[in-house]
Amino acid sequence: MRRRHLLTALAAVVVIGAGVAIGVSAISGEREKLEIYTYPITPDDPEWANYNHAELVSMLQIPEDILDNMTDAELVESVLDYPYIGDVMAYSTVELGMRVVSEHFNGLKELLNRPETGKILIEKYRQSPTEEELHKEEDSDILFEAWAIEFILSYMNARDILNSEERQTYYETMKEHNPTYFLYEDSSDETE
Repeated sequence: MRRRHLLTALAAVVVIGAGVAIGVSAISGEREKLEIYTYPITPDDPEWANYNHAELVSMLQIPEDILDNMTDAELVESVLDYPYIGDVMAYSTVELGMRVVSEHFNGLKELLNRPETGKILIEKYRQSPTEEELHKEEDSDILFEAWAIEFILSYMNARDILNSEERQTYYETMKEHNPTYFLYEDSSDETE
């Protein structure tokens, strides 16, 4: 009898535990493994040289059915993997670069329209190398991703896409990661 009660209690704990785990997973909206979009062509492919920029941009659009079903985290990773995300940095201002690239790449446009992507980008930025570490970094992909995240976040901040809490976290992270950007901030406060 005692053994039966013990087994019943153990089964209840397992069922409740599984339910909590499923509930937490459903609440967070994240899957265990991100399904990052694989672009049909990349600069590493020999065929890349057979197409012009406009043709490649067209080929690199994320199909709408896939885009609509991506989690925010998957979308962020897929946008950061976009072969032409660097085009954002090719314009005279961040604003102009982001506007042009988001007009021509549906992944970035979608990212800018989803309210939770700012939090994900900020967390990725917090985990990225600091300015000092970036100067020592030899992996160009890490350098490039950190810069891309900075560009996207600065645009989101300027366009009021980030909420006040995200804005504050972004500002604090920016200050930690890029202290030279804030070099004169404290001295200007003293003169007031």
